[in-house]
Amino acid sequence: MIRQSRVLFGFITGILLGSFSSTAAVANDDAPITYKVAQGDTLYSLAKRYMVGPRSAEIVRRLNRVTHPTQMQAGKVLRIPREQLRSKPVLLRIQSLSGPVTLIANGQRLAATKGAVLRQGMEIETGRKGFVAFSGDSGSLVTLPSRSHARLKSAKRYLINDALDVDLEIVNGRSSIKAPKLRAQERFRTRTPVAVSAVRGTEFRVGFDAETSLATTEVIEGSVNVSDTAEAALADAGFGVASSPAGINEPEALLNAPLMNDPTRIQTSELVEFSFAPVTGAKAHRVQVAQDAGFVSILDDQLVDGDDAAFRELPNGRYFVRTRAIATSGLEGLSETHSFRRQRVGVTASVAQSPLDDGFKFAWLSQGDGEVLYGFQMWRKDDPNTLLVDELGTQDTSLTLTNLKQGRYVWRVAALQMLPEGLVKVWADPQELTVGE
Repeated sequence: MIRQSRVLFGFITGILLGSFSSTAAVANDDAPITYKVAQGDTLYSLAKRYMVGPRSAEIVRRLNRVTHPTQMQAGKVLRIPREQLRSKPVLLRIQSLSGPVTLIANGQRLAATKGAVLRQGMEIETGRKGFVAFSGDSGSLVTLPSRSHARLKSAKRYLINDALDVDLEIVNGRSSIKAPKLRAQERFRTRTPVAVSAVRGTEFRVGFDAETSLATTEVIEGSVNVSDTAEAALADAGFGVASSPAGINEPEALLNAPLMNDPTRIQTSELVEFSFAPVTGAKAHRVQVAQDAGFVSILDDQLVDGDDAAFRELPNGRYFVRTRAIATSGLEGLSETHSFRRQRVGVTASVAQSPLDDGFKFAWLSQGDGEVLYGFQMWRKDDPNTLLVDELGTQDTSLTLTNLKQGRYVWRVAALQMLPEGLVKVWADPQELTVGE
């Protein structure tokens, strides 16, 4: 591990990282706002317009060694501590949600709704099978999966330069973040109880397990400088860093996305099921289903130990699935997104003796939604290549056969439905029928 201390994660682009030393990267995150004095500005006029109180002018005067507060030279650059600057609030709005999502403000809990505002100081919490995504006018996007808890510690723009300053804490669970393209002096920080992540226009994930105090950061785009006050470690896209109160680990390559088995097939069964080849070195896998390819509107999320996952109660429609491998360090790997259609189509069938002599009545009932046609096939068990009955496209829900010779038969029924992708044909399991004398 790197030297044990409270760590600071500085997320910046590769170009910016190349221009800073490790200690400079940390210092830059909390650097004062700079302001170039304009003609006619006085320290007191600036304080009245942009600063929080009368003492701010004296603090700024001492910091910048201003000898004549009322006669400052145009072009002079002032350094102003951020805590001395007035600001206006930045509102984050819920863009999508499903399942139980709760907003917490001043100790009061209320059910979240689409379009609701997340203000500075508020918390947001997802329950079991609860998912939420919220965004700001700067282009930021944060998604929280099931059983996650976040707190918006700060969200503002400074009046002096309209610079954005956001500080989001992941109290427990996980988050996926697309940070805005920041201008000079802007900040977008995501913290956990053991780490702080300062962003410079990148895509990443931050997680924190409150039980183990393990924090994870996985970089999808850009680069990450993982720092404390004395040391730094650089992780490029495709790498991640795990940390705890004991310190930070070296950057680790994220595991590749699992190879899924036929993920784009039409899902017609009662359960929506996916299987994949387990990734070497993975202790578990995460499988998610969403309404959109960006996984803003997540519908379900499963953590599985094996090589398959099944989802219930998914209505007909077009969806997206992705799977990630989870390393023993707790870092979640890369993912690959696939589109699939869910169309519940099926049929149940039974056979009974008919009132007709030597007759058997085969009956069936569709499962799912929409108009369905049927198919029926029968063959002798000892001659499966010769179909005795082969009827497709019928609207009938039963068929009576008579004069079947003694022997053992196999029969099955299909449900047929036309979709934009083409004809879907779902056969029920074959059944056996023994005809005696």
